[in-house]
Amino acid sequence: MTGTVTDYSDGIPLLGASVVVLETNLGVATDSDGRFTVEAQEGQTLLVSRIGFPT
Repeated sequence: MTGTVTDYSDGIPLLGASVVVLETNLGVATDSDGRFTVEAQEGQTLLVSRIGFPT
């Protein structure tokens, strides 16, 4: 699965946000453009967090 994490109010890409697949505890960090790629299956839950932002 790939995606982009952005600030929900401004839409600015977030560098260094953590993206974790809860069912597997596999996780990655977003790149400088807020992009990530993680191994996830349909129906699994992604948890996104970053200091200073709500989970």
